[in-house]
Amino acid sequence: MPYIVLAGQLSFQKTKADDTRVPDGPEEIVRKGGQVPEYVPAFLVGALSSAGLVVWAEDQRPDLVPFEDLPVQARTPDQPPVLPSDPNGMPPLLSDILTPDEQRPAEVETGDVPPAVEPTPAVAPLPALPKASDSKDVWEQYATHPQIGMTLGEAEAKNKTDLMAEVKRRHEAASA
Repeated sequence: MPYIVLAGQLSFQKTKADDTRVPDGPEEIVRKGGQVPEYVPAFLVGALSSAGLVVWAEDQRPDLVPFEDLPVQARTPDQPPVLPSDPNGMPPLLSDILTPDEQRPAEVETGDVPPAVEPTPAVAPLPALPKASDSKDVWEQYATHPQIGMTLGEAEAKNKTDLMAEVKRRHEAASA
């Protein structure tokens, strides 16, 4: 059973077949990346696997090497200064990548296009107050109107009388 150690190091010791509490041989220390010995019981391997200390190494391919052992990628002129595979590199400034002609669109430089005016957001008109005979749910929904400014949690926390008084107060302030 090819299990590989993921933890820094684990210690194993073979025990007697008839009594698992009695050691039978020297202690064996397996470092990260080493294989779990064959004599380790399946229940113990299962517990170590569940804890994330060992992993099943189904594909034992000698051509695979750890990422840390790979050489640094060489840069070529057609590649950007930072590759996606180099997360520790500094991202380039846009001014370093673009030529002066590419930095600004031509229509902005010539002044043919007027600058964009940002539209002011339309505020929904404040609806009429609910009737005093309406249910508390209707008052809660009205209280959550953006101009009233209560959250649903605040509205639900109040009894109907207090909610009506607070909503009326905020309605008068928003209407003024």
